[in-house]
Amino acid sequence: SCGVSDADTTVVTVDINNKPVVSCGADFSVTLCGPQQICIPVEIADENLTGVFPNVGVWDAINSQVCFTADTAGTYFVKVVAIDDCQSADTSTVLVTVNIPTPPTVTLDPIHVASLCSPAKVCIPVEINGNYSSVITSHGIFDSLTSEVCFDAIVSEHFYLYVTVSDTCGNSSTDSVHVAVLVNVAPEITLGDTSIYQCTPGQVCIPVTIFDFDNNLKSVTTSLGQIVSGNVCFVPEGSGTYDVVVTATDSCGAQMIDTAHVVV
Repeated sequence: SCGVSDADTTVVTVDINNKPVVSCGADFSVTLCGPQQICIPVEIADENLTGVFPNVGVWDAINSQVCFTADTAGTYFVKVVAIDDCQSADTSTVLVTVNIPTPPTVTLDPIHVASLCSPAKVCIPVEINGNYSSVITSHGIFDSLTSEVCFDAIVSEHFYLYVTVSDTCGNSSTDSVHVAVLVNVAPEITLGDTSIYQCTPGQVCIPVTIFDFDNNLKSVTTSLGQIVSGNVCFVPEGSGTYDVVVTATDSCGAQMIDTAHVVV
């Protein structure tokens, strides 16, 4: 009332809350060997955070990540909600595709027979299902382009070939095939020299034995007469020495020639 006054000033700072910002990153895929824990890094920007709530797994505040156990293959939907003390919230989601590969399997035919006219490369088909990282064979080399095991066959032989396939998870499968390699052998002829005395001129027959190990005999010819019931028979023109040449040829073209000197 006397007209005397006074004044003062104060500064009031008002902080308006910013809602949390959450990011789980982009969707991703992962390949596992079996049930395994997966951890997803989560970025959260907030100064007054009170809680983080994932829909699966648990929140690891120390490492700022959500961890859960994937026990089957498939796509997992992960949602993370962050809340501050003003009850403001933000949500981020990510799709995690889990692949658990099926263990590989290998299948071979029970028996593989290779009939060869001469030494050559032999290839055996191999059926492999599933993903694999290595193929080990007990004989030859595996060709991944043709899915065959190939080896050089030099002689006739019998053996078991084993093939093992493995994946990066340590799963493996083994199968075997009985391999029979038959390299052609030329026919054999047994034809001996002989002397024959005749009182009167007539047909002469000498024994001949022909053996073909591969049982693929194609033709048998004689330079004189004809072959009848295991004998070479011909009619001599008179006394003298006759050369009988027998030739045996198989389907591979292999030949054996033998000559008998027949004195009549």
